[in-house]
Amino acid sequence: MDNFTIWFTGLTDSGKTTLATKLHKYLNSMNYAKHVELVDANEYRALYRNIFGFSKRDRDANVMSMGVLAYYLNKNDKDVIIASIAPYNDIREHNRQLINQNSNYFEVYCKCDLDILKERDTKGLYSDPNNLHQTGIDDPYEIPSCPDITVDTGLHDVDTCFMNIMLALNMGNIVPNAIMKGLF
Repeated sequence: MDNFTIWFTGLTDSGKTTLATKLHKYLNSMNYAKHVELVDANEYRALYRNIFGFSKRDRDANVMSMGVLAYYLNKNDKDVIIASIAPYNDIREHNRQLINQNSNYFEVYCKCDLDILKERDTKGLYSDPNNLHQTGIDDPYEIPSCPDITVDTGLHDVDTCFMNIMLALNMGNIVPNAIMKGLF
């Protein structure tokens, strides 16, 4: 199996980090042949101490830098899971092309209706009237044009979404059959 980067994209509170973390823990618990690195965009952005703002240019640079990180980790025989809003199709496509040079890029779109996201609002971002950079509200989120899988986290629970992701990863030859045995 080639190395992979699995990129979870979607709006805030759509379940990206929840599903990415579940996948990360599962693969590592199954004694998968390699250690899998998990990159959470919120933690990643915090490490840069406000170098990246919320302009389109800064968002693009932030998401592209995660793509470069994944590229180099893959090149050095590490598998990567990323949970990041990554709001723009052109940058997601750029990362797909970059990563596919030496490994496999697999995009998971975590779809969820805005009304449900506003109900979840775990970070208080949707209800904060001073939040002027909320992706999907006053800053665009471009629905992925060609994700490898779409999971509707507003309609399905975490376990159902996780199982659908695992099946798609297996069908796409991203994870081996042996990893699937732990699910059944």
